[in-house]
Amino acid sequence: AVFDEVRRVLRDDGTLWLNLGDSYAANRGYQVVDNKHKDVGNNGSMNVPPGLKPKDLVGIPWRVAFALQASGWWLRSDIIWAKPNPMPESVTDRPTKAHEYLFLLAKAERYYYDAEAIREPMAESSIQRINQENFWNQTGGEKDYRNGTNANRSMRNTLENFATSGISGRNKRSVWTISTRPYPEAHFATFPPALVEPCVMAGTSAHGVCPACGAPWVRVVERTDQPLVSAKGSRFDRGKTGNRDGGDRTQTGERYLSTTTGWQPSCDCHAPALDNGVAVPFADDPDSGYWAPTPIPATVLDPFAGSGTTLAVAVEHKRSAVGIELNPAYVDLIHKRLGRVQPRLINL
Repeated sequence: AVFDEVRRVLRDDGTLWLNLGDSYAANRGYQVVDNKHKDVGNNGSMNVPPGLKPKDLVGIPWRVAFALQASGWWLRSDIIWAKPNPMPESVTDRPTKAHEYLFLLAKAERYYYDAEAIREPMAESSIQRINQENFWNQTGGEKDYRNGTNANRSMRNTLENFATSGISGRNKRSVWTISTRPYPEAHFATFPPALVEPCVMAGTSAHGVCPACGAPWVRVVERTDQPLVSAKGSRFDRGKTGNRDGGDRTQTGERYLSTTTGWQPSCDCHAPALDNGVAVPFADDPDSGYWAPTPIPATVLDPFAGSGTTLAVAVEHKRSAVGIELNPAYVDLIHKRLGRVQPRLINL
């Protein structure tokens, strides 16, 4: 029911980022209240659900993800939160749990996602490999044209992407290594701000949204004159998959860094100026011929606000934040935490 309401208030181009921990099935004569640090007895009981056995990993994150998918959400990515400093466990018959899942879900097939905002620096080994003189010198890993399945096609696509998009870094990977952080207040199930930042930055526009319809402003990305890597005459028409995948095409020339040159609305709420009855194309320029309403901050909703980590990150990145929390004690923590937040001067 909660996520039905989330879906109702979410824009069609909005996304849902969901972090869930897991647990093991067990028969207990008590439960642990969520604001207690120790395994102390309480009234109530917990029994192994039908279909599971004692000591079974319940698989809560995936069960919820599949249920949301079945209800109409698009399940777009499963992200691993890898913890270098996990909580110690006394178990001796399984590995210590050192990860959690973060799911990216969308309300519609097409949605807002700012990949540029969370690009990662390319590994030095990748830069050196792509900088080799030509395609036939590419070595190592599944992209080696001599080994692996369809490796020729994989390397061809990599080189073409660099040539056409001029990206300044690699796309965000699906394993995020982020240390947990201590929280001194009376809430022990907090996640670190670094886990939330990519979600806020990719899921909402740093430039804001249209005040009329709420559509996000999008980046205007252009190629610069600064070379990224260089390739000379790399050919894709040889190798075991060359005839099928490569054809007779040659990849030549420099690759260049890209940069954000401005922002523009993704809606039609702006008013065009006409030049002899023809609308002048829009650019992020007051003299372009188009007028667009001044954008307002994008909104981040956290229906399980807890200690307010998501809200604090949203405010820090100059987004509007809406939180829902049933525990009055946690609401006090949220107010205290938000009172210490300073919005960043620049959002990239």
